[in-house]
Amino acid sequence: AQVLQDAQDLMYLQHVVFSVRPAVIVETGTYKGGLTYFFATIMDSLGLEGDILSIDRNPPERVWGASWFCPVCEECLRAWETDVWQRRVSFFAGWATDGELFDAVQRRVAESRGPVLVNLDAC
Repeated sequence: AQVLQDAQDLMYLQHVVFSVRPAVIVETGTYKGGLTYFFATIMDSLGLEGDILSIDRNPPERVWGASWFCPVCEECLRAWETDVWQRRVSFFAGWATDGELFDAVQRRVAESRGPVLVNLDAC
């Protein structure tokens, strides 16, 4: 999977997930799904029961061939096709600032039992 974050950022994010042990992660700015996949695999590795709510105006499969921020990697893992994504990730299409989308995410967060981790990358 293509991940745009720096390796050191990923190390810190992994430490935050380990320390907080979130019941849900809310992530804005899915792009190609690399960080979403990273969060899902970390939660799996830690044996955490939780979900990732990922928000972007475009689903990752729609922007897979885009090279806005990174070159296209045809041989890279398509994160949204993986088992861990299917089990853990709920994708919300739209702007994170949209009132209806915010309400839908807030309802899902309210159903969770435990800490919530929010990673704001893009709207």
